[in-house]
Amino acid sequence: MNQDNQEIAYDKWTIQVNAQSKLIYLSIHDNMNIEVEDIHEMVNAQQTLCNNTAEYSRLLLAGLHANISSDARSLLQKVELPVKKEAYVISGLAQKLIVNFYIKFRPNKHPFRAFNKEKDALEWLGIVVKR
Repeated sequence: MNQDNQEIAYDKWTIQVNAQSKLIYLSIHDNMNIEVEDIHEMVNAQQTLCNNTAEYSRLLLAGLHANISSDARSLLQKVELPVKKEAYVISGLAQKLIVNFYIKFRPNKHPFRAFNKEKDALEWLGIVVKR
């Protein structure tokens, strides 16, 4: 990993930041259930890696059968992590319902969309990343 890329990994998720492309890449691992503690860890990791600045776009890749508890979802609706744009890549109907609910009821201060394919999400974010 070069100095433009930084990463923090936990059992349930990994966050990578590319300073050159200004991309926060948050990957939730397959079959994981995200809880309140995980949201706190994610917030701290993003703040550590990005200095809590809105210069970055965020891509969240939800693994197969990944889920989020209702308490964690409630906390996530209150947390403000500044980004330019945000895209979620989802892999199933349950995730789609959760993300659509999140988009509808959370007032976002930035553009936010959900996608089925990572390539489409990156294109919408305007990011060209060599992974």
